[in-house]
Amino acid sequence: MLMLDCHDAMAGHINKEEYGEKLTTVRTSRVASGGTVRVNSITGVTGIGKSTLVHLLLEDKNVWKHFDHHIYWVSVSGWIDDKKRLASAIIEAIQKPVPQYYEWDPLRVHLKDCIKGKKFLLILDDVCGVDNLTWDEELKPCLDAGALGSRILVTTQDRNLAAKMGSSSEDMLHLGRLSDDDSLLLLCDIALPIRTEKQIRDRETVGRELAKGCQGVPFLIKTLGYFLRDKKIWSNVLDSGNWSWNSVEELLISSDVYTADLRECFKFCASLPNDYEIDKDILIKLWMAQGFLDRKQGDQTEMEMKGEEYFNILVMFSFLQGYERGGGVAHDQKVIRYKFYRPLHALAQSQAGNGSVCFENGAMLICSRKMRHLTLILRDDDVDSISPTLNQAKKLQALKFIKSSRRWNPLMIPPN
Repeated sequence: MLMLDCHDAMAGHINKEEYGEKLTTVRTSRVASGGTVRVNSITGVTGIGKSTLVHLLLEDKNVWKHFDHHIYWVSVSGWIDDKKRLASAIIEAIQKPVPQYYEWDPLRVHLKDCIKGKKFLLILDDVCGVDNLTWDEELKPCLDAGALGSRILVTTQDRNLAAKMGSSSEDMLHLGRLSDDDSLLLLCDIALPIRTEKQIRDRETVGRELAKGCQGVPFLIKTLGYFLRDKKIWSNVLDSGNWSWNSVEELLISSDVYTADLRECFKFCASLPNDYEIDKDILIKLWMAQGFLDRKQGDQTEMEMKGEEYFNILVMFSFLQGYERGGGVAHDQKVIRYKFYRPLHALAQSQAGNGSVCFENGAMLICSRKMRHLTLILRDDDVDSISPTLNQAKKLQALKFIKSSRRWNPLMIPPN
């Protein structure tokens, strides 16, 4: 259930001894009073390594043994405000297929039946907000049906939100930003994996300033580090003298690897939903279908190799992060899926403009004449209502419909 590709580099900055001891509370802390399931939490800013730390926890076989392998992962990436959608997502993490319930009462009963008597660990990753009434009176009582010693582990940026969900101060682990020295060390490890003492001396002053500009956020430092492997990028960064999230686009455009074809491939990804589970082979085929990989009319094998190269570049620059299927839910499977890191998915949307769009409400769709790639996520209540403005997209080349009744379903492009 390990996060791949960026896992090692992201994990390198985490003091396993310091945080490992604190994380043992997930399985060793006292049982909550009143037979309720205890809520642990990991808090910190975006990119600090919250999810990475959870993956480190799950490397421990004793954790799996402690919870009898009943460990379930739900990538929330938003608000907890719809009880039916989150309940369905939890059930899907436990068993497949998920029965279709239109009313809350039978769904609630089914959720309780799924976890009743099980000592489980439920990970709710990237919670951005919570409706107290929905959580306290509807969802949490269902989860309290688990066996004694069950745990809920929440990752969030907001400590107050963690407290609202029932995480006490002793069950809350906050990840602070890296120090300037640790930031410089991580930057050098990524940017100069093989380096001489002279290279370190020549770059230390500027490198320290650049690392400081990343504000102690490991993911930002790592992204910068990969860019700085390009000598041309070093010069551009030295000239600019600063670095922030807003600099990513400038560095990307100035990089020699960011060819016209790769730019089109990257912008196409703006038409995929946020938190979308990407199958590499299918995405490469979609690039091929749009003509992004055959500028010189190569054969299919050559195009697939070019697509593989482009995909690997996006992974190398940490634009795409690899996971096992379902965000790591299946401990014994090695089927890899990828997701865009959220700020970089926003960058793809910024570069694509109206050319590549994902829309979650077919009835409210407003189409542009420049639109070339469109994904419509259709819920149960809007399958038959799609705005007639779709006819205005005269240059539309790719139209994908995704039907989903649950907000946190892993969304997959159909193989056919």
